[in-house]
Amino acid sequence: MPTDFPTRISFDNAGEILARVAANATLDVQRVALSHCLGRILATDIASAVPLPGFDNSAMDGFAIRAADATLAGSRLALVGEQFAGASLGLQIGQRQCVRITTGAPLPSGADA
Repeated sequence: MPTDFPTRISFDNAGEILARVAANATLDVQRVALSHCLGRILATDIASAVPLPGFDNSAMDGFAIRAADATLAGSRLALVGEQFAGASLGLQIGQRQCVRITTGAPLPSGADA
């Protein structure tokens, strides 16, 4: 197959050349308005001065329970409510109770699993 390139190189060799060039490349740091940051990469890490969110929250959809109740073989838990992301705190669970919970929702008082 004819080509306009003087020589062909292997894929691995091309990768090595790109890695060498990238290792020596420097990029300028730019300050831009937050509204123009989409698609850009941060020059340095940023961190919040306060823990966010300010409450324990669910990492995934499921059920909030007390860990002690999960160790009881064959135990059944009473479903006493639902907790959604964005909802206010206030639900509480007791012994052998659970709450259906969505990702990001605050954990009900008494839940530790």
